[in-house]
Amino acid sequence: MLAKILLVDDEPAVLAAYERSLRKEFEVDTAVGGELGLKAIRERGPYATIISDMRMPGMSGAQFLAQARQAAPDTVRMLLTGYTDIGAAMDAINDGNIYRFLTKPCAKEVMVEAITSGVEQYQLVRTEKDLLEKTLLGCIKVLADFLSAASPAAFARSLRISHYVRHIANHFTLEFSWRLEAAAMLSQLGCVTLDTNLIQKALEGVNLTPEELARFDAHPQAAM
Repeated sequence: MLAKILLVDDEPAVLAAYERSLRKEFEVDTAVGGELGLKAIRERGPYATIISDMRMPGMSGAQFLAQARQAAPDTVRMLLTGYTDIGAAMDAINDGNIYRFLTKPCAKEVMVEAITSGVEQYQLVRTEKDLLEKTLLGCIKVLADFLSAASPAAFARSLRISHYVRHIANHFTLEFSWRLEAAAMLSQLGCVTLDTNLIQKALEGVNLTPEELARFDAHPQAAM
């Protein structure tokens, strides 16, 4: 299966030439300008690598890649620039966390090598993240099952919190949102140190004695 890449330029003829040159090695999508590039990321992504021209009207390549970083943080980003733009390209590397910049005119062999390197970097990042998520989420499931058996009321509360956190994270497209969901699922784990009656009273809003309130408020520390 060919790696999926996105090419962004303000000249359709240039994009057509790139697509003809690269389509045997990669699955190529193109977008005319930064706005359509961002739309492509939202609607047709994810992409292993994005290559953008630097000089485009309205939104420069550097500006586009900075926004692409927010929309698709794992995607490897590259900037195609002329010699006169090298200073601006260097400044853009920090803003867009650009993996590499290529100078025009760029030979096909150079571009293929650069894209291949970017695809390998993308696959490495995704493999590491998938492994980390599966390992951690497996441990979290065991702890969540333990909480469910020990305190169904506290477990139900953790599910509600997790739902709210997922909704907020999706709304703001936060990076590593699964970590926030995992923390929400374990937010009530310390309740296993409390007796069932105290948990029930606290979750139902019943007034607690100072001692009961102190014990309930300490449950987050108990889980650490």
